[in-house]
Amino acid sequence: MRLFSTGFLSRSIDNVAATALVFCALWLLYYVPSSLAILDPLAKAFSDIELSDLVFSRLRDDSASHADTNIVLVNIGTLNRAGIAEEIKRVAAQKPRVIGVDVMFRAPKDSAGDAALSEALQFCPRTVMVSKLADYNHASETFATRQTSYPIFHTYAGMGFANMVSSSDEDAPDALPTDMIRLFSPHETLSDSGAIQSARQKDKEWAFAVKVAWYMDSNAVNRLLARKNGTETINYRGNTDKFYTLDVGDVLSDSANLAFLHGKIVIFGFLGETFGRPSAEDIFFTPMNKQYAGRTFPDMYGAVIHANIASMILSGDYITALPDAVAYVLAALLCFANISFLSYLYYRHPRAYDTLQLALQFAESVALLVAFTAAFHWFRLKLDVTLLVAVVAIAPTIHEIYHTLRTSQRKNISAETSSGDLPATTE
Repeated sequence: MRLFSTGFLSRSIDNVAATALVFCALWLLYYVPSSLAILDPLAKAFSDIELSDLVFSRLRDDSASHADTNIVLVNIGTLNRAGIAEEIKRVAAQKPRVIGVDVMFRAPKDSAGDAALSEALQFCPRTVMVSKLADYNHASETFATRQTSYPIFHTYAGMGFANMVSSSDEDAPDALPTDMIRLFSPHETLSDSGAIQSARQKDKEWAFAVKVAWYMDSNAVNRLLARKNGTETINYRGNTDKFYTLDVGDVLSDSANLAFLHGKIVIFGFLGETFGRPSAEDIFFTPMNKQYAGRTFPDMYGAVIHANIASMILSGDYITALPDAVAYVLAALLCFANISFLSYLYYRHPRAYDTLQLALQFAESVALLVAFTAAFHWFRLKLDVTLLVAVVAIAPTIHEIYHTLRTSQRKNISAETSSGDLPATTE
């Protein structure tokens, strides 16, 4: 008894060929929309949706997520520099562990206000000022310039960049307000003129949230760096409801009791003119947005995003993003298994083929979404399942096209062979 029949070998070759054809079709479906300007908005719309967003937006139980009482957010509202200085002085008097200022004071204004702010920023021995990296060089993967506050405001402070990682271009951490903020970069390199030569590169620049967390728990930051990831997926705890928040009046009121700030992380930033009055300034889209599809207004201020990152670092509650290679291997195996099963149905149960292939598509799509949503929700494992779902969706169509062509080819070959075997006619 032969282990492999000629028919089995032929079907196996057909299955491999059909699997390869599926991936060729998927490549074309990806390449064409991204190459045609008219379809570019559609491609971007689909690329801006991830399965993990559904977990943050809909499936995560906000009531089960505990607030981080170690981090306090202070709103600067529309205060001038003298008003911000007064806020910082009152907070610093309570001896917080570290003060982070997510505000950039680029140039001098009025001398009295500038002097008051400069003095206030020196009042706390552990202060982190925000900076912004600019002029990204893709070849060297470095930034050429760093924008900071005017020197009198950061002479005695640490520095951390506030760049958000773009959802449309992860290689250039410089997000637009319309981007979805899912990732953050722990550190970047500032290079002289963006030079490629490492000898000309300066020391690493640290993210604002990383610098703030360092003053609270340097061991937690070392654990972050030990992961050696260029970017980390932000494991959002929540919006302002998951942190202590103080509005302008809460700090500047003569009756304010701020003693609870002792030993805390305090982050100053813009959280609207006052609480409850949303503003379009320094606000971004995040996966916490309840309207995750067709979003109309950003949902989280920059200072709150920094607080979420610092909270994740200090708690060590990270999301592990599985390599793209895992998705490619799983997609190839799943595609071959589907093609093989469809071939079996095609030859052995042709009458039930259409019904069963539709049932298979539906069941597999639901199973994939449930499995990887559960993996993200419960085990903090993130995998882009777009390719797997695409394989399930397109495999039956490609399988039918392939076997239709193969059947037609075999009939032609059979007809040619049969006509060649006929005896020549004689007159």
